[in-house]
Amino acid sequence: MPPTFLTFYTNGAYREDAQRLGRCCRHFGLPFEMVRGEERGAWKRNCNQKPILLERARRRLSGPLVWLDSDCVIHRRPSALLRCRDEDAVLWMAGATEKPYVSSQVMWWGDTPVARAMIADWAARARGRPESLADPLLKEVCDAWRGRAAVGRLPTSYGKPYWKPVPGVRFDHIVISSNERRCVHPDAKPRQDRRRLCPLRLPYA
Repeated sequence: MPPTFLTFYTNGAYREDAQRLGRCCRHFGLPFEMVRGEERGAWKRNCNQKPILLERARRRLSGPLVWLDSDCVIHRRPSALLRCRDEDAVLWMAGATEKPYVSSQVMWWGDTPVARAMIADWAARARGRPESLADPLLKEVCDAWRGRAAVGRLPTSYGKPYWKPVPGVRFDHIVISSNERRCVHPDAKPRQDRRRLCPLRLPYA
């Protein structure tokens, strides 16, 4: 079964990003859903609800799920996210192998009991700590489930920030990148002053 690609938005600016991601998915023939989240008045609080919305989607959808943040752009067909996999989750990680940074920007989740339990754990942590960003909580979940869950690593080319160079990853390697995230809350870090990844605007995006 092909995965369902998911994203969420909380207001007009992010809705435009989610719609652009939808055009990317349609271009590559990928099943896509965008979910409206709750506007919580602060960027961190808005980001915090990601695992909660993922948990709701997991309850009603069967088969693998691919989560992409709304500011993602798909440059090439994401083959690593489309093939049949045995893992419970496949995540983008950076840093040392024994202490990786775990990103929730691009995620593949299997339809397994362990994957469902990990998502539920992540959502529970988010509910208990609404001021926390989603990524540190996901790292906690990965640490808690180490040895019980099969977690794979996505290639670096699947999580390229538009503004940050990654050693060994050229533009023609990039499968998924983030675009310029709009600053709609005062607690969001402005990125407009950082160098854009060019060319970033694709005909279908």
